[in-house]
Amino acid sequence: MISVFYNIILPILLVASFGVILQKLRPSPLGFLSPALLYILSPCLVIDGIINANLPTNVSVKIVTTSITCSLVMLVLGLVIANLSKMTKDTKSSFVLASTFPNAGNMGIPISFLAFGEEGLSVALIIFVAQGIISWPLGTLIVARAQTIGWKEPLIQVLKLPTLYAVPIALFIRFINFSIPSNLYRPIDMMADAAIPCMLLLLGYQLSNGLKEINLKDLVLLNITRLILSIPVVYLITIVFNITDIAQNTLIVMAAMPTAVFTVLLATEFGTKGQYVANSVITSTLLSMITLTILIYYLTN
Repeated sequence: MISVFYNIILPILLVASFGVILQKLRPSPLGFLSPALLYILSPCLVIDGIINANLPTNVSVKIVTTSITCSLVMLVLGLVIANLSKMTKDTKSSFVLASTFPNAGNMGIPISFLAFGEEGLSVALIIFVAQGIISWPLGTLIVARAQTIGWKEPLIQVLKLPTLYAVPIALFIRFINFSIPSNLYRPIDMMADAAIPCMLLLLGYQLSNGLKEINLKDLVLLNITRLILSIPVVYLITIVFNITDIAQNTLIVMAAMPTAVFTVLLATEFGTKGQYVANSVITSTLLSMITLTILIYYLTN
């Protein structure tokens, strides 16, 4: 178990900590890092991953279906827990938002790569894309429970995300078996390589903001839902869809990731409890260093 933490979790923690240290020593806004990651590096990572993936098409479809199903089940589970806990309307929306979506990008992709190699990375990229397609519209629906929000602007923002179009482009390139000229592919490969460390630096930036307005009871319940209850949920779903081996392990690990960073942006943008969700991102990320170490050790042994 120590070797799992040392070889897989610790490198992730160290790179993210550089983001924390830099923000503490040289406080500054994100500048171009966040849009560069969203509009350039992530699409290149998706294109590079799909083109080089060794996964059959039927397996890819199963992975997408499983990932989306898991999000929907977690949404229902979050609603049930929030209702049983008799949370207020805006707290309930924040709880469901934070417990539904795992950090498939900043942490999920690098951890899957370190834990399961190139095949794990290929599966993680497909999950990342599936989450990217469903997370913004579904996340907007969740926060709409607390605030009256129009649909036009959020949907326009979703359609502006290049990752959405990177998937069909990469699949088409694979389908026609087209070989991209090396002088064009090399920049894509370079930017794909830069995506993962940039994701972790961005995560470190978010962690540097610290905890505020803590509601201990809700926070404990939220972390249990996100980090622990998600594991049996996705395991049962993989059994239903007959997914095994590395694909199954990667799906389980990705589902057990801490709260996605983008949920803070949604909660803040649309008037839900942004700090409540930010507390979830910070605490679940730190606690996941323990839970993911145990989970990966179990899955790889």
